[in-house]
Formats: sequence, C-alpha cells, structure tokens
Amino acid sequence: MNLAPILLFTYNRPWHTEKTLKALAKNSLAKKSHLYIFCDGIKNYQNQKETQKNDEVKKLLSKIDKSQFKKVTICEAKENKGLKNSIINGVTKIISQYQKVIVIEDDIVVNPYFLDFMNDALLFYENDKKIFSLSGYCPSFRLSKDYQKELFLFYRFSSWGWATWLDRWEKINFNLENFLQIKKNKYLKKSFNRGGDDLYDMLYDQQMGKIDSWAIYFCYSQSLNNGFTIYPIKSIVQNIGLDNCGTHTSKIKQKYFRSNFDKKFLPKIENLQLNKKIVKEILKCYKLNFFLKIKKKIKYFLNL
Repeated sequence: MNLAPILLFTYNRPWHTEKTLKALAKNSLAKKSHLYIFCDGIKNYQNQKETQKNDEVKKLLSKIDKSQFKKVTICEAKENKGLKNSIINGVTKIISQYQKVIVIEDDIVVNPYFLDFMNDALLFYENDKKIFSLSGYCPSFRLSKDYQKELFLFYRFSSWGWATWLDRWEKINFNLENFLQIKKNKYLKKSFNRGGDDLYDMLYDQQMGKIDSWAIYFCYSQSLNNGFTIYPIKSIVQNIGLDNCGTHTSKIKQKYFRSNFDKKFLPKIENLQLNKKIVKEILKCYKLNFFLKIKKKIKYFLNL
C-alpha cells in the first residue's frame, strides 16, 4: 500500500508534543511512514516563557529516534506563521507530492491503530467524492443500539486527527471573498449549520478577525460541496490540549468536546449512508442555548 505521509504541527508545548510522538510511534505503520514535523517560529521574543517552551520543543525534535519511522523531516519556521498559515502552507506543500495526507497537531494522542484506519480509509473512500475528510475523533453522543456500523457520516469537518485527498483540499476556499453574499443568504447559512448551530457564528467571527481558524474554511467549503466527514463511533484519538495551554482551548470546550477515547479500537471500513438519528444526536453537542442565540443575533445586527 502507498502510505500517506503524516504531518505533525508543533509550536511551544514540549510535554504535549512528546506524548503525541510516543503514541504515534506505537502504530505498526509508523516504521513505514514518512513523518513531516512543522515547528512554528516564536511569536514574541520578549516573552521568555514562550521562547523557552519553543526551544524545548526544538530540542525534543532534534532527539527523535528516527528509526521509529521510515523517514523524519523537520521543518522549522524562522518566523511565526500562526497555526492557520502553518497548516495551510504545510498541507498544501506535502499533499501536492503525495495526493493525500494524515494530519495531527501537537496535542493529539492517537491509539495504536490510527494509521491503519486512516490509510485503509483513504484507499477505500478515495473515489467517493462526497467524502471530504476522515476523522479520528468522535464527539460523545448517544448512539442508537440498532446502529450496526462502526463508522458514520456527518456534515462537520473535525481537525483533531484527520486525513484528506488532494482533489478535496483544492476545493477549500481559504479566502472567502464572497462572504457578503453568504451573510445575506439564509439558505447558505442554514445549510452550513447542518453541522452545528455554532458553525456560521465561527465563520462570521473569523471574517471579523475575532478568531484565527483555518478549520472553519474547511467546514464551509465541505458544506458548499455537500460533502461529509467520516467519523468512528468511538474516538481513536484523544485531545490532551484542553488545559488552556493552546490557542483555542477553554473550559467550555472541555465540557462539550469530551470524547470516548478507545485505545484498542480499529473501526471496520464499509460503505455508508447518512443516518438521521445520529445527526440529530450529534447536533445536541453543538447546540447553542437561548442566551447565546440572542447574543448572536444582536451581534449580527450591530455588525460587531
């Protein structure tokens, strides 16, 4: 099998990075996979703690046991690109060479079968153009007892351990010049929010410069193309970064994004159809309460 390269994005979290690398190396396919590590540059050299943590990450990367992988390529940025630009540039560069990629960030611990699942699924669903991406993460939701499959389809892209193909990646619009049209189009907004009440709100905040997210553009482009992400019924990844150490972490996210991480689970790959019961249950994970909805409407009205 032509294995997909693994892309790991790091910055200033040495403890998390070490855990991520150790878990990844326990995969049997690690020794057959090319690992690319992208380490971002310092954002603020006046911040001694930030500089020290970044140096610790670089020191950790310099000591990697490269025999655990087929090949290890470390790309250290001289200047700070930010997570969004780091991922867009890194994925674009590597996916053009391999036609597919597996991507994790420095706070994602994978189970020993993560690479098996991702590579097998990349091969199995390659020609199913409605599948835009694969996720190793699964939100914690109530699964119907009569559901017999180990994977399911959902509208929302997930950036916690994922994979995709070149032809899907090329459809992602990271500039969104026509946002004004989207803003005025109730159908587009409703269609986008099939993956959660919060999606259009995040896209709005991104366009207003309030957040710095690349994943929301993937979500929107996937929605615009009527695409899906494939999820396992139990997580084969665990996010260890929900401790306020990262760019987009908070106690609220800890509450809503808990997952049922399974260290021994290898999902069975097969043809899938959208299951409305599952969609209904997962949407509860992303449902905004009454007060947040009112706040959101006021924000849009005032263009805050």
